[in-house]
Amino acid sequence: MDRSKKNLKDIFDIRGDSTLATSEKEQLYTAIMKDVRRKRVFRLLWRSSTVAAVLLLGLTFLFIHRADENHIPDIQEIARRSREAFVENNTIQIASLDIAQKSLALKSLYAKEVPEDTKLSIQAKGDDSHYSTIYVPYGKRQEVLLPDGSTVWLNAGSYLTFNSNMVQDDREVYLNGEGFFNIKHTGSRFTARTAKADIMVLGTSFNTSSYEDDAIFSIELLSGKVELNSPQKKFKSITMKPGERIAVNSQNNTVHISRNTAGDDMLWTKKQLALKNVKMRDLLKRIERIYNVTINADEEVYNMDIGYSGRLNVGVDIATSLSSIYELRNYAIILKEKEVSIIQKE
Repeated sequence: MDRSKKNLKDIFDIRGDSTLATSEKEQLYTAIMKDVRRKRVFRLLWRSSTVAAVLLLGLTFLFIHRADENHIPDIQEIARRSREAFVENNTIQIASLDIAQKSLALKSLYAKEVPEDTKLSIQAKGDDSHYSTIYVPYGKRQEVLLPDGSTVWLNAGSYLTFNSNMVQDDREVYLNGEGFFNIKHTGSRFTARTAKADIMVLGTSFNTSSYEDDAIFSIELLSGKVELNSPQKKFKSITMKPGERIAVNSQNNTVHISRNTAGDDMLWTKKQLALKNVKMRDLLKRIERIYNVTINADEEVYNMDIGYSGRLNVGVDIATSLSSIYELRNYAIILKEKEVSIIQKE
């Protein structure tokens, strides 16, 4: 007997003359085969569950991927993506964005400069995947002819995004900033979307201010009729009539309606600011946008307890414009490059 057999006998305490009966051999064989089959079934179930998990993950990824491909972006999302194309300088720029059919994948994204003092005309295209965004930097303003024949004046620091196929479908734009719109009546609805309200019109002219970093949204209707809605349900739908002005404060969720207005809000297109009970801090912020400067003043200037009313000429240099404000008569206006300092006279 070799050593390995002897070791096995020692381990299982098998005597030299021990043998298994035929029935015992059959029972032992049956037990071994059951154990083998059980292990094979376990391995098969394990492999099957692993394959199923991999398939499930793959199908989940495929579903998500295809769902993403079928995602139709809204115009606010397109506006946000398009702003990535702009460079920081003092030129009016236009970015064109082509999206794949039902996908936000970028085909091309580029920006080009627009010559000053020219009416920017955007040609209509028959492809729904083409969007344009116009950027007017601080210190500038721009008149734009939209593909449907409507015109809009964009104030300083404004972005306007729209689909270039505005002739066949319902017309839609997204505004971050201030614009004076003169909408051409084509029979299809025109919707001007902003971060704080949606404006739905047919054919009309109105001025709206909706800078995303401002608390106040305002709209003044000059002609026609518009319907004002809140995407966040901050206020109920409002149908406006000519001569009405609505101001919405997003901080305290208040809505103020003025009637029999004179179209003062759009005077900025003629380089005039019509102001009514405007706080000094807000006034200086508007002047910064118009002239593309940074204004530095003591807190006592910003916190002046006044509400400025009247017209301010912004067609002159900034020092002349600020000096015309009565409350600043005892202050010196010092301009150095793009910084303006308001310092009290000695």
